Amino acid sequence: MRFFIYGSGPVTATLHGKFHVLRGFYRYLLSRGYVTHFPLPTQIPKEPERLIPYIYSREELQRVLQTAQKESHWCKLETHTLRTLLLLLYGAGLRISEALRLTLADVDLDQRLLTIRETSSTSPV
Repeated sequence: MRFFIYGSGPVTATLHGKFHVLRGFYRYLLSRGYVTHFPLPTQIPKEPERLIPYIYSREELQRVLQTAQKESHWCKLETHTLRTLLLLLYGAGLRISEALRLTLADVDLDQRLLTIRETSSTSPV
């Protein structure tokens, strides 16, 4: 049970969501006599602060895009590919995983439509 709640990574809102759902479930089981003890931890780590989105100014975005156009030994992407990826991430608000899963079948130029598949949920459970 402890591994299910804590997982193997950092503390996230998901941990708190799992804990609160299980706490409600075990309260129900205890009240009905299905279990005799409460197996959940008595304390859990503090929930991390929510990420505050940062909106780049036009000047900052221009600097990022100008930097992306420079050849670099550490980046294996071609400069135009990196620039396109950055514009897609910023302009469409995509997560990197969503952008990397895109295929040609997801792009409809005639309809000006981009289909994003397999988005990840940010809900706690």
